[in-house]
Amino acid sequence: MKLKVNKDYEGGKSVMVIVQQSGMAHSTIATILKNKNKVMGAVKGSASLKTTRLTKIREGPISDMEKFLLSWIEDQTQKCIPLRTMMITAKAENLFAMTFILKEDKLTPTFKAFRDRITVSLGGSVTGYKWKLFVIWHSESPRAFKHISKHTLPVYYRSNKKLRMTQLLFQDALLDCYASEMEKYCLENNIPFKILLIVDNAPRHPPFIDLHPNIKVVFLPSDTTSLIQPMDQGVIAAFKAYYWRRTFAQAIAAIEEDPEKTLMQFWKDYNIYDCIKNLAWAWDDVTKECMSGIWKQTLKRFVHD
Repeated sequence: MKLKVNKDYEGGKSVMVIVQQSGMAHSTIATILKNKNKVMGAVKGSASLKTTRLTKIREGPISDMEKFLLSWIEDQTQKCIPLRTMMITAKAENLFAMTFILKEDKLTPTFKAFRDRITVSLGGSVTGYKWKLFVIWHSESPRAFKHISKHTLPVYYRSNKKLRMTQLLFQDALLDCYASEMEKYCLENNIPFKILLIVDNAPRHPPFIDLHPNIKVVFLPSDTTSLIQPMDQGVIAAFKAYYWRRTFAQAIAAIEEDPEKTLMQFWKDYNIYDCIKNLAWAWDDVTKECMSGIWKQTLKRFVHD
């Protein structure tokens, strides 16, 4: 109504005509005309609010993570790879960590933590048994291992400049690490020491399979690892999820304990020894039920609920 009064007055109508047509008091019309600028300002503000599209734009690492995650899901779907909630969660956490560190790295060129990688070999039996992790990093004697014996680590630790599981390292893992561990497990459980070891088909594995008289190695067909490899049926995803959950919990605790400490500083202080301890904790968190359940996809008749 106030807007109409001002428009009528600007259109040439007298105050008396406006009073007669609107039925409003002369003093009210006079007040409206006196406060014309305030009225028009309020109208403009209201109009601008109504025509403005209010959109909450998600920016930063979370937005980047969502884009990368969507691309990864589409890629896995095209390859007909089954996806589970645990797998997607683990991938999201991993992508978030990497995108955050990547952004921080651009701001601080001297910080290169996001390029650090490790190789981890994990496996177990149809009964739910998990063997000790086999970890490969680029340094043979990291500074983080000062005053620490490698034999006391909760993993088998080896080094390779390119972080690859070479044929020699595969033989080392099988003959010097897993064979004795498997034999001990069989003796303790009063079962024959006869092992059928199923591994993915990769160039890094030896072309020959007769490495141990009691261990028969069988390679999976090419391009089928994600479909029938037991570890890919949920164990790897669960393992990664547990690792990132524990690591992020440590980061949050460190920041809360010291308000001056940033997440960047936490990652700078995070070393290979911290990583190995968290890997071992994450592996412990993978349950026996999870380990035995994955075999239902490939050896269902040997799995008992």
